[in-house]
Amino acid sequence: MRFNDKECANLLLGVLKQAALDKKLSYVSSVGADYSHLTDEGIALLTKTAQLVFINLLKNEQDLLDEKLKEKFMKDLAGK
Repeated sequence: MRFNDKECANLLLGVLKQAALDKKLSYVSSVGADYSHLTDEGIALLTKTAQLVFINLLKNEQDLLDEKLKEKFMKDLAGK
């Protein structure tokens, strides 16, 4: 499944928010946020999500570049 840039950002933010609410994914300290952390399971989920977002962003950039090259080619072809 492909995501656009906004969907990638929303996915990453959604996973972070969910991690903050799930005790299997994070430890939220009553002392303060500075003492809170992700569990190993939370880190694994975030890493997997970041990898998915990274790949999608690269594919989106490649698609944009391909489209620009295609437009330039057609413009050059029409100009000759």
